[in-house]
Amino acid sequence: MRELKMQQTLGNPSFRHETALFSMEAPPGFVLAAHPGRRGLHFRLWAIATGESRGYLYWPALSRKYLLSPTRPEVLISHEEKLIVYNLEDNTSTERPLPGVANWAISPGGNQLVLASNSSLRGFSSERGFLWESQDASCLQFPIVFSPDGSHFVLRNDDQLEIFRSEDGTKIFKWPRRKGDAWALDSHGRIFVGDRESGLLCWDLASGLLQAFHPESDPRCLLLSPCERFLAALAVSGQQQLFRTDTLEIVHRGSSVGVQAFTSDGRLLSSGGDHGVSFLSLADLVEPFDAPKQSSRAHSGHRRPVSGLAWLPDGALISSGWDGRVLRWESGSSTELVRLAAPIDVMRVSPDGSLLALGGSNLGVVLWDLRANQSLGLASAGHSLTIWERGKGTRDFDGWLTNAGIIGFSKDGSKLVAVLGYDYLATWDVDTGRLLYCEEKPTELYYASGGLVDPRGFLYVAMGLAVGSELTQYNWRTGEKKNLWKLPLELTTARIAGWKERLFIACSEGNLSALDSTSGRLVDQVKLPEECLCLHCSTNGMVIIGTARGGIFFWRENETLRGPFRPTHGGLWSTALALSPCDRTIAVGHGNGVVSLAEMFSL
Repeated sequence: MRELKMQQTLGNPSFRHETALFSMEAPPGFVLAAHPGRRGLHFRLWAIATGESRGYLYWPALSRKYLLSPTRPEVLISHEEKLIVYNLEDNTSTERPLPGVANWAISPGGNQLVLASNSSLRGFSSERGFLWESQDASCLQFPIVFSPDGSHFVLRNDDQLEIFRSEDGTKIFKWPRRKGDAWALDSHGRIFVGDRESGLLCWDLASGLLQAFHPESDPRCLLLSPCERFLAALAVSGQQQLFRTDTLEIVHRGSSVGVQAFTSDGRLLSSGGDHGVSFLSLADLVEPFDAPKQSSRAHSGHRRPVSGLAWLPDGALISSGWDGRVLRWESGSSTELVRLAAPIDVMRVSPDGSLLALGGSNLGVVLWDLRANQSLGLASAGHSLTIWERGKGTRDFDGWLTNAGIIGFSKDGSKLVAVLGYDYLATWDVDTGRLLYCEEKPTELYYASGGLVDPRGFLYVAMGLAVGSELTQYNWRTGEKKNLWKLPLELTTARIAGWKERLFIACSEGNLSALDSTSGRLVDQVKLPEECLCLHCSTNGMVIIGTARGGIFFWRENETLRGPFRPTHGGLWSTALALSPCDRTIAVGHGNGVVSLAEMFSL
């Protein structure tokens, strides 16, 4: 571990304090801190360069309804339905109406507040007043945390982390249930979480990659530097650890720390504790951080979440992943069969096991010949999507899949069916790659939240609408709509599996429902205790459910739910499932790229 230079001011008593600090910020050129007194709060401002005191404010109440500005030497206090802003450097104050503050936070740029009350979330600017309001459930107990660039913020609600867009308060993501109280979000879509069981975790929202990098840690506070190059973790015991966010290695350890803050330029980490206020210089780390690095670590599996699993007729197991690869598994190790330039969201195997249909929202539809080890051409569906790739400029691809990921082969393997972007239903001839059918159905496929290609000739598409949910049945050979059923289910997301005359749908509200595939009638239903991420049916009608917490459940119509069962050496999130042809072995793909196998009891 590299030794870093500690810059500490000990001679000036203004940097010392007899009681623990409540909080601290480091606006340009200053340290701004709050600590309790006998009957109120003391706010102090020091100059970093000289250590001299530049301002002081006493507030006669031990209230937590205050914020320290990260960009200006200001203290913001919520008092009697008012926002009071004190500038400690020039000793001035301003007031604005501000009702109903139960919990709040200030953006890193200091130009926006997020306010949480019992009924809503609101965005507020001290210059412009209220900016937006959301009726979403609010967070009253835990801190609200902004990304370093201020574009997003995270709050904890019902033991879940939710990510919101700062400009309009729109919720864009929800993290599954965790047991930690510390988290940080960067502007590239990575969440750092302090989990009480797994230690420090890093999850990349874009790729789905989950990594546990310090299992013995249980921090109460995580803080990202403004440049997002460093992560400071602070434990209840006062132990401080500084990580590099590119390698997740520890570069500094400290002790007896109560609060911490980065300076606005990201060059210093200021810490308040028994030692007073100290500064850790990060300049020595900037150069090595920017240097390119070559990884020589061998990967025995996927580097990102597993998106598909299947058993080939010869008994081999193959898996696809968000790392763009298809792997063949034998004796616990893998061999790479396919490598593509974009994440694979869906994988389907032809009945004879010779072809793979691979698809994704940034990939398109790829038909891959396993015997010839090459891609087979598919005729254009008449539309394309242009995307931008870092370092490559723009590129076009045709036949891109929607987020519902609906693709499949016919029973004899001669046809390939897919629901494409811009709401197209398309069918190809596998031997020639010729487009047999393509029709736009914008009002019917736009809200697709899940679907299933029945190899016998039908396509089932679930749609979550504002006025209810629907399940539509098509003939994929002609595009003809056969049936439309209104369902008493919430289908914002839907996982669908089929067996004989049954459809099994796991929906957003946590139910697994069995439907008659010819009438749409609800036959049976069971409540799922964990969020379903994948479904699979055995040859005798047993439904296997993979969940967001890594568990596996089993259910058969008119029977009780069994589980959860957790595969040995598995991982978080069961993202893909497959049963061997004889229903003896279950393969489970996980969000951390692991594929685990388990011998099954009698189904």
